[in-house]
Amino acid sequence: MTFRKDRLLSAVVAAISILLFLPTLKFPKSASYYPQGILILLVLLCIPLWVKAKKEETVTIELVLKNFLTTRNLLYVIGSIILLISLMDVIGLYIELPLFVGFIMYRLGFRKRLPLFAISLGLTFLVYLLFGVMLKVQIPMGLLQM
Repeated sequence: MTFRKDRLLSAVVAAISILLFLPTLKFPKSASYYPQGILILLVLLCIPLWVKAKKEETVTIELVLKNFLTTRNLLYVIGSIILLISLMDVIGLYIELPLFVGFIMYRLGFRKRLPLFAISLGLTFLVYLLFGVMLKVQIPMGLLQM
């Protein structure tokens, strides 16, 4: 069975967004605005993707699953996110984040060393400024904790 590529993507993203929306109904009202807004926006953005899907760009479910299992980029990203979250208290966000960003960029094909390091460290510095300095959020320090 073949599907239009964009329609398949649109249906999957909309279904995942709806499934993620349901638990946000139990959040306190003030904590639910942001996640609900993002998920509603995702569903709304799926509509033009569905409507403008090109007939000549079709895929089969078997091909999508085969590409998912053979390229493994998405699996690496998911695994990296799980590692980032699980080791954050032990290692600390400011040590983990540049390694995480650098690994993901390298895995997705970005090979220029200087920009890779600059972006990784720059993003970490931006997170430090935004959350550590401006918002005063407690960041897991891990190895940097004294």
